[in-house]
Amino acid sequence: PGYGGIFTHSLRKDDHSLPLKAQKSLLCCVTKFACAYMKYPVKPAIGGFLTGLIGYFIPASLYTGYGILQQALNGELLVGFLLAVAAAKILTTAFSIASGGSGGVFGPSVVIGGAIGGATGLFLEKLWPSLVPNPEAYIIVGMAGFFSSAASTPFSTIIMVSEMTGNYGLLLPAVWVSTLAFLLRGERGIYEKQIATRYDSPVHHGDFMLGVLARLTVQEALKRYKSSQPGSINQDTPIPELIRHISGSPHCTFPVVDDKGRYLGVVTDIKIRNVIAARGLASDIKASDLMESRGTVYLWESLSTVLTQMSAEGSDEVIVLSGNGAKKTVAGVLSRSDILRIYDEAI
Repeated sequence: PGYGGIFTHSLRKDDHSLPLKAQKSLLCCVTKFACAYMKYPVKPAIGGFLTGLIGYFIPASLYTGYGILQQALNGELLVGFLLAVAAAKILTTAFSIASGGSGGVFGPSVVIGGAIGGATGLFLEKLWPSLVPNPEAYIIVGMAGFFSSAASTPFSTIIMVSEMTGNYGLLLPAVWVSTLAFLLRGERGIYEKQIATRYDSPVHHGDFMLGVLARLTVQEALKRYKSSQPGSINQDTPIPELIRHISGSPHCTFPVVDDKGRYLGVVTDIKIRNVIAARGLASDIKASDLMESRGTVYLWESLSTVLTQMSAEGSDEVIVLSGNGAKKTVAGVLSRSDILRIYDEAI
């Protein structure tokens, strides 16, 4: 009593309703899909309608646009048409992508920049024909400048546009315009996931971290966190006193020294807990009985070396020594979190 199923039903062995059950499963999947995506049916519909409406009046705004740029390079288009294509392309791209439609941003950005540049070149040619003998050059420069600003990638865009047009004759003007456009851009670009610098990239995080830490020494790190050091433990310290020593300490590794202060090994909080669980607070157990051998580092070593050693040993703390040979003494304890904080401060 008190245990068992909530519902009871006996199934016949000759049940031939498997096709019906399969239909029910399919119906459940369709219902789940509808509930998840029917909440936003209007948004893509509005985006598609507005895109189609603009395309009805300006069909060129729905094309890739490369043909328009080629016609402009051939001198076959007028200022008004190029400005209309640029404005329409901005709207159709915004409506289609913002409403959830699929599509890229590179092609439209290049076409918009080229159309604006071409219109500018033709306009300036009418004002100062002698100063603007080749207005078509503004198309190529406009392509580079617009996408450099939109994507925050000036140098790669300059090379890319030069390769697309097969002409490096406008390299200097493209560099000038792309640099100005990049410097005058806003904080956000067309790529939402684009990061500010390579330092912020998870892909390069490890490479940059080791490079930064290679310039910092263990001694510099200990100076910053000297107040949080756990202190050394004498090898003859009994376990009750050990517990009082480690209580409230943020560290998990504690150096053990002899009567002359020379380093012998370490005791860990895990080892102490295991011994207490097995033998209790036996006063005959001393720090030397719980001591382990762990890797150590010296004051002059770099933090990149320390971090590599920690990763190899699978530890979060390491003992720092000063001196050498039989005169090795404990300088402190360095943790992985200390190194990460120093890295954050350094960058």
